[in-house]
Amino acid sequence: SGQRRSGLPGPLPKALPGELRAGPFSWSKVCGFSQQRVPLPSDFHASDAVAAAVEMQARIEAINAWNGQRDYPKLEMGIGVNTGEVIVGNIGSEKRTKYGVVGSYVNLCGRIESYTVGGQVLISPETRVRISEPLEIAMEQEVFPKGCAEPLTLSQVTGIGGAYGISCRMQENPLCRCSHQFLSHL
Repeated sequence: SGQRRSGLPGPLPKALPGELRAGPFSWSKVCGFSQQRVPLPSDFHASDAVAAAVEMQARIEAINAWNGQRDYPKLEMGIGVNTGEVIVGNIGSEKRTKYGVVGSYVNLCGRIESYTVGGQVLISPETRVRISEPLEIAMEQEVFPKGCAEPLTLSQVTGIGGAYGISCRMQENPLCRCSHQFLSHL
């Protein structure tokens, strides 16, 4: 329809929707612009999820080029990936049911995503150990997510090798790494 909603363009190019090369996924939950995707059963689910995240970051460049030609705003997304057992399916009662994903690994994934800035793919240590393909790691950061007894070391992935062969270009970040460690206990 071409109308603007929430300051965003109406029709977007088909650069992001559709099946990603990295593997089949089922859409599980959409909250605003936050989307949780659950890989369908696979021996390579962690690799598939990370490859899909990197491919999504690579595809956003085409969307931003399209937006730039029309004076639309640049879009950015941060993606968090975690691996673990979750409950997936229809949740609710006869009167109200939704297809959803619940569990502590889902909660931790949301917390990992909250540490991202536009253009980043951050993965948990649990995800990283399950991937046998070579990964391009731009940096690692130690975080203290709510609900975790111990700090986590998150890895920022910019590419995955092997059969995937996917990489996303990192744009120069105006932020610099602080040499001091800050602790917050909320």
